[in-house]
Amino acid sequence: MNSTSQERKPPYIMLAILFVGAFVSFLNNSLLNVALPWLI
Repeated sequence: MNSTSQERKPPYIMLAILFVGAFVSFLNNSLLNVALPWLI
């Protein structure tokens, strides 16, 4: 085999980043939904 070819690994890091981003987005949406009547 060629030593320069890279081994394919499952994209666990990318999935973790996407899940953390989705969680932060959901948390931001819910907190802003609660705080918005107080701010206006």
